[in-house]
Amino acid sequence: MEKKASYDYFLTDKPLQLARNFLDQNHDWLTKMETGSPVPKELVVAIFLLESHFGRYDGRYPLLQVFASLSLCDQEPVLQQTYDLLCQSYPQLDYQWLVKRATRKSSWAYGQLKALLQMGEKVDVAELKGSWAGAFGIPQFIPASLLSYGVDGNGDGRIDLYDYHDAAASVVNYLERHGWQPHMTADQEEKIIWSYNHSALYVKTILAIRNHLIQQ
Repeated sequence: MEKKASYDYFLTDKPLQLARNFLDQNHDWLTKMETGSPVPKELVVAIFLLESHFGRYDGRYPLLQVFASLSLCDQEPVLQQTYDLLCQSYPQLDYQWLVKRATRKSSWAYGQLKALLQMGEKVDVAELKGSWAGAFGIPQFIPASLLSYGVDGNGDGRIDLYDYHDAAASVVNYLERHGWQPHMTADQEEKIIWSYNHSALYVKTILAIRNHLIQQ
């Protein structure tokens, strides 16, 4: 179950002022990026805030280790050990349900591991760190998302999600390719943000921050 309080924090004065400061300090290039795009700069800033506090909290877990471990989560004896551990808190847990879930997670992680290794042509993946779930950079992309939606926003010939320009251009590209357009309904906006993060609270918080920044 999601913790509403953790999202409520982002709607308090301190983080909202942090977002406002970032928007003001980077107004020129954000406005230039916004020109010709349906994605408002305030929405990009909201995602930066919620995902990583503008890169301050981008993760500490080695991504090779994260995806290698997850890709083996459906193998014995790891699966049985996981089941035994979870049963301490959830004694009614069904083993076959866990097997199916672990199989899906393993397949997903293996795909991300392959994408991560493809990034190795331009990034030292052995040193790359992210969240426990495998997301990294200012916008907290997973490796497959970088390969699919990453954009060189500053024109230096590389895509670095720890660079604000590249991160912003990549977020804009992601949202545009998922259908973001001007004058959408609230439901349409929520559906696209949901594709970025499958959390109803996340979606509502992102849009609330966006609206606050636009109205100020």
